[in-house]
Amino acid sequence: MKERYYYSVIAIVFITACFIINENAYCDISNFYHHVIVIIDRSGSMDNTEGKMNGFKTIIRDDLEKICFKQNEFFQNRKLLDDTKGDYLSVISFGMEKIGPNFKKFIHPISIPNKKKKDRIRYKLNFYKGFFSSTLRQIIESYDREDFFTFNYTGLTMSIPLGVHALKDSSYEVHKTIIIQISDDIANTTVAKIPPESRWVYEIKALKWVKNYKFANKICNQFFKHYSIKDLRIIERNAMKIKVMELVPKIAENIEIESVLHYNHEPVFKRIRIKGGVGYGLANYSIKPINKKKFLITDAEIAFFDQHNNQLSFNSHGYVLSELTFNKIESEKRISIAIKKEKLMPSKCYMRMKYRVKLNENVYGVQVLYPEQSAGLIRKIPIALEKQRKFWWFFPLSDNLFYYTFMPNQQIAVMVLNILGLIIAIPLTFYLSIFIIKIALFKNAQGENNIDAGKISI
Repeated sequence: MKERYYYSVIAIVFITACFIINENAYCDISNFYHHVIVIIDRSGSMDNTEGKMNGFKTIIRDDLEKICFKQNEFFQNRKLLDDTKGDYLSVISFGMEKIGPNFKKFIHPISIPNKKKKDRIRYKLNFYKGFFSSTLRQIIESYDREDFFTFNYTGLTMSIPLGVHALKDSSYEVHKTIIIQISDDIANTTVAKIPPESRWVYEIKALKWVKNYKFANKICNQFFKHYSIKDLRIIERNAMKIKVMELVPKIAENIEIESVLHYNHEPVFKRIRIKGGVGYGLANYSIKPINKKKFLITDAEIAFFDQHNNQLSFNSHGYVLSELTFNKIESEKRISIAIKKEKLMPSKCYMRMKYRVKLNENVYGVQVLYPEQSAGLIRKIPIALEKQRKFWWFFPLSDNLFYYTFMPNQQIAVMVLNILGLIIAIPLTFYLSIFIIKIALFKNAQGENNIDAGKISI
């Protein structure tokens, strides 16, 4: 029996530990997937001089290593590319053929050997710190210079939209998409002083006689409608440029929390008894996605602030409030929060809710919209705290008395104390009434005796 008991305890501890570890790993923002897409220009202008090729190899050998595998280079507590986190890496090239240029053949996968599959565009967990300086460089050096740059037309401002379109089915758990473009930055248009979001129109006009230009026009128009490109870094090497960019969904600029979910606008915290003392519990609060086919709440955070915007967090002398994090809200979810109270809460307190939303759209980049880019995905709502109730109509329910009633909430505690009061008061009142009646009768008897004595003396 003892052995079974010990095994049961060990199993429970192990399962609990696994659950906690899994929850922490899933909730930690540093564990969200990245998809890094390296796009290499192989057009005709790249093949002008030997110096460009040498600069290109230097970028592959040195710069990509530092950019992708250095901790905190772009994001706090995070490498740009980390095989231990399940990140995605895609390496493709672009450029159009000299004869019969075709936009549907604009993107060219670079063959990278893999144990299971060869000639894949997408690679997951098969890269390492020396990936660019060894594997990719060896592949590129296996080409002759004339063989590698065999394309005449660039289509530079269309390389990202068409490259991303080619990879639209590559990943569905991506929270950040990073584009690294290696090019001489020469487009097929003289219009260069306008942003790429507009420049592609002029470039496609210059190339509209090539095959499938309507297809390219449609893809680019759809891409720049849904995404903007945020520059993170630009490095120049021997007439070459390496651009590190992030894809940002434009809907993040105007999406409102009310279009994503239903939620209670007035969170009420009731005074409750908790282990070790008295606190507050969130009562009857839930959130529910409005349309889970279009939106999916993938991550939500709740934190507490006072009226001066100071976050209330764990400490040993003041408020004991924890930030709550939970994930994957696909249907109505009841939120339970217990707050331990060591001293009175501030008169005004707010609950800030912060959501990330996954879009299920028919465009690449099923991505999470980070609320930092939109106030619409953050709400700071005033919370109502239940006041201290009174029992027997006059006496306030103190923390100690409430705790030692062993009742879960203040309403039941007050009800129990009132019932106890009645139980005590009824017999007390009864016996007190009898006592008063007896005293009254005794006084009446004494009065009558005095009257009789007076009569006798007369």
